[in-house]
Amino acid sequence: MTLPTPAHAAPMNWQPCGDEGLLCASLPVPVGELRLARLPALDERRGTVLYAPGGPGKDGIQQLRDATATLAPLRRHFDVVAFDTRYALAMRNLPDACSDTPPLLVEPRDRAEYERQAARQREAFERCAAADRTGLFSGSDSGSVAADMDAVRAALGERRINVTAESYGGITATAYARRFPHRVRAMHVDGTVDHTTKDVFSSRSAEHMLGRFAAWCADDPSCALHGQDVRRVWHDLVRRADREPVQVSSPRFGTGRLTGMHLQFLGSAMVFADTQWGPFADAVARAARGDFAVLGEQALGTSYAWAQPRNLTSWCGDGLGFTSYEEYAALRRTLDRELPAFGRGGLWAGLMCSGWPLRPANPPGPLPVKKLPPLLGTGTWTDHEGTERLVRQVPGSATVRYDGPGHVLYVSGLSDCVAGHVVRYFEKREVPPPGTVCRPGG
Repeated sequence: MTLPTPAHAAPMNWQPCGDEGLLCASLPVPVGELRLARLPALDERRGTVLYAPGGPGKDGIQQLRDATATLAPLRRHFDVVAFDTRYALAMRNLPDACSDTPPLLVEPRDRAEYERQAARQREAFERCAAADRTGLFSGSDSGSVAADMDAVRAALGERRINVTAESYGGITATAYARRFPHRVRAMHVDGTVDHTTKDVFSSRSAEHMLGRFAAWCADDPSCALHGQDVRRVWHDLVRRADREPVQVSSPRFGTGRLTGMHLQFLGSAMVFADTQWGPFADAVARAARGDFAVLGEQALGTSYAWAQPRNLTSWCGDGLGFTSYEEYAALRRTLDRELPAFGRGGLWAGLMCSGWPLRPANPPGPLPVKKLPPLLGTGTWTDHEGTERLVRQVPGSATVRYDGPGHVLYVSGLSDCVAGHVVRYFEKREVPPPGTVCRPGG
């Protein structure tokens, strides 16, 4: 039978706001109002699945609009609800002082260089904090978003909630599982990282993808590196930039110096998607000839987009930055030794938070594994590794590995096979057998 709305539910003024029966409402939280959208169950209702989008900053409501066909099987028995995150509110509402773009961060070679750069970062953060009147600068971490999720749950009148989370939304889901384990009926994480430790930068997936890229390049004459030793070309390019940082400029994004760290960051991002293999090969071939225009534009653009204080409130609040030179230097040595192709690319993201003036509000920490139901994880060639590391900590949990490229699977509609496992999990709270694999086209 259809579940009634519990008597204690807060009144929600749902109004039609799109096709497929989409309904919208708003919910007050301490830092403003969250927009919510709901796709109602199509048949006998058994509860609600709350969608935690990635990014951070992805528009979960628009994603819900775009995914109505994909979500139809899940909606047989569940409402599906998406909501604004505090990060999205921060991007819209933090003052102009929070949009200052610092110079392209360097890869510090000694303590003095690290401290000078961290001091510049701190000054930018402190200007933003002083101008903020919303509370979003200090309150956009995933733990605060998890508190909003529980406010949504209470407003919906649900005793327990189901969660599907993708990419960075998995950090929010992890925070929710830490704080409200008794409120979790079922939780699916898709292409995320393991936020129970700070070891989020040490991924071997990109190293494996370089091998796949090299194999494609050897077989496809259209690859700009066809006939060359791709691994050697790449490692030589990184070493060259380390020896002599490359001065680059952009009419839109200013100037900076590229080192191996920047190249490894850009390379890992491009090699992840097979659709980017051609452009990646072209950019590497040009750089090997001394033309760094493409990679320089990408590095400066990435810095402009992500290094503004308003765009770092979630990342830094989640404790994903360096707090000392010793921490940075130790990780640099480890990544350079264990992940030589792309490992140091992860340093860039950590350096963005050097100088963060607050204690991280949602630092990495363990899950209350004995209080949680079995979790379901899904992931591709490039994001299964982190998902599996997180999920396996909870007894009885399992993952589905998609044997192909891409990033996140379910709400994006990439795989019907994966979608079938996700729907069965929410309906029956049963996980698939260990070692379950879905393949492209299935």
